[in-house]
Amino acid sequence: ILFPSGEMPGLTLEKAEIQLYGHTEFEEVQLLGDSLVHDLARVDFKEPHEPAAYGVPAHLAKEGIGLDDPLLPGKRVMSIGYPDPLMVTFGEINAPSTEGDIPGFSGGPLFGSDGKIVALNGRGERKGINKLNYSLSFVEIRALLPRLRTPGPIKYGKIGAEFEKIDGVVQVSGVTQYGPAYGKLRTDGDIVLAINGRAVARSSDVRRWLLLEPPGAVVKFHLRRNGAEVDTEVTLGE
Repeated sequence: ILFPSGEMPGLTLEKAEIQLYGHTEFEEVQLLGDSLVHDLARVDFKEPHEPAAYGVPAHLAKEGIGLDDPLLPGKRVMSIGYPDPLMVTFGEINAPSTEGDIPGFSGGPLFGSDGKIVALNGRGERKGINKLNYSLSFVEIRALLPRLRTPGPIKYGKIGAEFEKIDGVVQVSGVTQYGPAYGKLRTDGDIVLAINGRAVARSSDVRRWLLLEPPGAVVKFHLRRNGAEVDTEVTLGE
């Protein structure tokens, strides 16, 4: 079970009770790992249960979730949240976020036009008169799941480099001397095409993919350097 981490500066969620589909009573669950950056936590039942025990069709987890949906910009989506009463908001993907004022949707499902759940909604932030609500795709969730089995907040690896979109491509704009990327990434024209096989189209994609990796992870950068495509590996630091 995945749900909002419930963490804010100075506040940590230590236990939780949830109410599942088809049940009127709340059940206490054990908090496992959590990621404040992704607004995501993993909880487990004290006693194992089958999906059918909650009136959920056994095929739902497989057929009702778009596990490999890339969440491309422009994709039409629908969010369901519970700020009381239940609310439904329609919008479209804008980078790795959904655009629209959708309070109370953190942890709720994000549906595609085919009715499949394509992401989980995270916390939002206000930009001028608009509000962006960030969503976590199942590509990211699957990468995080193994790290969420251990109780406590997960750690994120550090790259020691800066990236900026210039002339339509993501370039390495800075490298910390003697940091993890020192001698691996160059600021004289390195263009980032992909990280661990995941495409990079904007500078925020770099942060998005690196946040999935723990300290000590070896990350493969696919670059365009001096007109040729090359690969280089960087071991993330603490």
